[in-house]
Amino acid sequence: MAQMPGIVGRHLCGRIETNFSLPTDQPVDVSLTCVHSHAGANGKDRWDDILWQNKASAAVTIGPFGSLISVDFEIPFDARETDSRNPNDEIFWRLTAARKVPGV
Repeated sequence: MAQMPGIVGRHLCGRIETNFSLPTDQPVDVSLTCVHSHAGANGKDRWDDILWQNKASAAVTIGPFGSLISVDFEIPFDARETDSRNPNDEIFWRLTAARKVPGV
């Protein structure tokens, strides 16, 4: 990532580096998600609620060890910051990339 950690109200830019090759003629779906993860009263059940999410299509380029996937998301000013002080009630951010499988 160009800046770590990401900052609420700014852009999160960078790239995902893979150790395998992806076709450069097919974009990849990327998403940035803010998640509220919390445990139930019994302490066993767990829920993940999406507080904010943005999805985009990203280009794939050839990297030194596989493929590179560029990402650029604008994090809103009113988004929640990461908070892992209480593992039973935490906020975290997830960056994912997935390639569409033809015919699925």
